[in-house]
Amino acid sequence: MIFRSFADELLDPLLCNSIVKVLNFHTTVPYTFMMNQAQWDWVKQKYPFEHDLAIRFGLEYDLRQFSDSVLERYSFHTMMYLKFTLYAQKHSRNKGAEMILELAKDSFSARMAIAKKNFGEIIDLALSNASKPVLAANALAVFTNNGPFGINEYMYQNVFGRSYDRATVSQYIQNYNYTPPKNRFSL
Repeated sequence: MIFRSFADELLDPLLCNSIVKVLNFHTTVPYTFMMNQAQWDWVKQKYPFEHDLAIRFGLEYDLRQFSDSVLERYSFHTMMYLKFTLYAQKHSRNKGAEMILELAKDSFSARMAIAKKNFGEIIDLALSNASKPVLAANALAVFTNNGPFGINEYMYQNVFGRSYDRATVSQYIQNYNYTPPKNRFSL
């Protein structure tokens, strides 16, 4: 018996291209914070550095590696949002200049599945192509704020209709010295 996830069912029609099948390309379903197109566009417009970091962060995770039961847990998504906060803290501090150069020179565009309730919904993501001064100002703002402004608990509430899973937050405070951002803005 072959296990087929929702991701497989979604990607099969998208990968009907014979070249993709013959060359046996690996396809991933990156983590998208379960945000819809309008939410991604809002973050891109307001916080391009955070937006571009979120795309890069999401590409590090392949949702096809997680079972559907894990993906349905609010604790999993809380963990991912908290991991992103730690990621944003790290890359706006220690590796901010490196990241700005990388994001300013890279070009990226892709269609991705949101992968939650509306699993078949596809979003188009591309790096902001913001200038280095804009990315630098955003990185400094994220650093000063101790984390992201847009992809945070308010966005989580907007996406999932509830607050972060408290047990997961407690675990991150104890194990990873998690501290929340100072300011958070919502849609």
